[in-house]
Amino acid sequence: MKRVNVHIDRLVLKGLGNGSAEAIAQGLQQQLAATLSGHGAVDALSSAGHIARLQMGPVAMSADASPVVVGHSLAHAIGKGATR
Repeated sequence: MKRVNVHIDRLVLKGLGNGSAEAIAQGLQQQLAATLSGHGAVDALSSAGHIARLQMGPVAMSADASPVVVGHSLAHAIGKGATR
């Protein structure tokens, strides 16, 4: 069994209220675990080795998206960027 450790040192989210941080983190954690455990993701990450920094472009979502949905959207973008 292969294991992938993800450490997010800093996540910069512009334009979101401070009270949303906990719910965003929860949605991010849940969806990132699901995204990175998907078929082929572990192999892609293993072959990539250490990724010191992952920069993503803008993540589009509706203005009324809930904090959990924001976290899910971010997780999808991180998973896509990490497994390229």
